[in-house]
Amino acid sequence: PDYTRPSVSDAGSLDAGYGTSLTVPGRILAEQSAVWVGTRGEEGSPPEYDSIARQDSGYFIMRSGWENDAQYLLFEGGPFGRFHQHEDMLSFDLYAKGLPFIVDPGITSYFPNAWTSFYRTTAAHNTVLVDGKGQNRRTQSIEEWVESARDRTTWTSNKRADVAIATFEGPYDELEQRVTHMRAVMFVKPDYFLVFDELAGEGRHTYEALFHFMPYRVLIDPETRAVRTGRMHPPNLEIVPMVKMTPRLVCGENDPVQGWVAIGGQDVPAPVAIYKKQTALPFRTGYALVPFTEGVSAGVTTKVSRRGDIWNVRILHPNGKVDRVAMDWNTGPTLK
Repeated sequence: PDYTRPSVSDAGSLDAGYGTSLTVPGRILAEQSAVWVGTRGEEGSPPEYDSIARQDSGYFIMRSGWENDAQYLLFEGGPFGRFHQHEDMLSFDLYAKGLPFIVDPGITSYFPNAWTSFYRTTAAHNTVLVDGKGQNRRTQSIEEWVESARDRTTWTSNKRADVAIATFEGPYDELEQRVTHMRAVMFVKPDYFLVFDELAGEGRHTYEALFHFMPYRVLIDPETRAVRTGRMHPPNLEIVPMVKMTPRLVCGENDPVQGWVAIGGQDVPAPVAIYKKQTALPFRTGYALVPFTEGVSAGVTTKVSRRGDIWNVRILHPNGKVDRVAMDWNTGPTLK
């Protein structure tokens, strides 16, 4: 929505735009949408679609529209790729009301230091660590690096909701037992997003879900265990957990490196919220990610009733509205 490009893999700083890299070929090929993005809406016209799946590469884009204050989420469910690789499967970026909130931190340079190494790890992305370990797809074959994600992901889109589902089959770095991570993301149009996680395997393990924020003030609600931004002027964003876990915040740590983003080619301290739980597998959880423009909280609560592999989730809004989602852990979520 702000005309910047997603800072996935080695794309650079998260505030970088497209500029002539889209404008020039857009004019040559008479592709008005490329011109529109490259000129930040001054020329050309926006694409005719909103949400879209790029299923071979495994990128899923959910958006309410092309306005500056649109809701937007990019979900990564694809292969490692041949070059400029980051261990970022099942990560996502979230923009709300036209502002970036949860971001891929990007990368500042190729200079060999702890920050460059950090930006390429799972710990620098909005996904899950298992026993403190990140993904390790570098051990896969080149064929696996470039294999299409089309047959290994699920995408549905209609007027009420978008859903994308993908699974990281492993391996995790230095983890002897096989653990898989399934993530389903739902956009309840046009207002908010749901994220569902399942760790599957054997034994007890530690689940850590990371949410990297822009350099905003971020607060933890001690009663609800929700995490929310505390910007003086709206909009703001709140993460509401469906399972009781106590989050913590990390910002600007040097050893180990954590809580940084790349802005303008510089390493900038920024808060990361971490939900952590030691548990037997399988472990299932979920979050509502709710933008809001009034007050100090979104005022949203969730109630979950479980029946086998089905979670019936009620999302209660402060205006009295109730949304109902059936999460089938075998097939994915459905908005009722």
